[in-house]
Amino acid sequence: MEEKEEKRNQLMLIEQEFQELEKEKQQLEQIRNNIEQQKRDLEVRENRLIEYEPLIPSVKELQDWGITFTIIFPYIMAIHQKAIEENIDLKTSASNLVHDIRENRRLGTLQSTIKHLEERVSTLNELNTQKQVAVVTHMNLQMMGYSEKDIMELIEVVNGWNGGSSLGTLGMGQGNGHKKLDTKLIGCN
Repeated sequence: MEEKEEKRNQLMLIEQEFQELEKEKQQLEQIRNNIEQQKRDLEVRENRLIEYEPLIPSVKELQDWGITFTIIFPYIMAIHQKAIEENIDLKTSASNLVHDIRENRRLGTLQSTIKHLEERVSTLNELNTQKQVAVVTHMNLQMMGYSEKDIMELIEVVNGWNGGSSLGTLGMGQGNGHKKLDTKLIGCN
């Protein structure tokens, strides 16, 4: 009976070892499945990286310029919105947006040029008005009987006033050499 008992113990040990081996086999199978899943996940990530690899130099360049996603996001949204509104693809939308920005800049330049030209025209109009007043004054003086020589003398007198002389001393016949002109100005003949 001892022999039977020993065989039974051995069988139990073998059974126990077999169960432990089965457990280890299941654990190894689970580990192998985990490794397989990680391998598939890694392949998916590698494929994504391969897909995005051409963008890396561009992203690096944008970073070097200090352009972050926060800065560029509104432009991406504008491109997307333009594509939807115009029913076009994103590449065409981006190209059209760049064109619109350039045209807007040109329009701003044109508006600035127009403003500058309007200012020049205004200045020329003021100058023209002054010249018209001078011509009308010149014609009125001639109609009043003043000769070209008298008008030139009058211009000299006015220029003298503008040069700082007091109004009370010039043009009144007080020895300034313009007696004929001075008497005409104050109404004496």
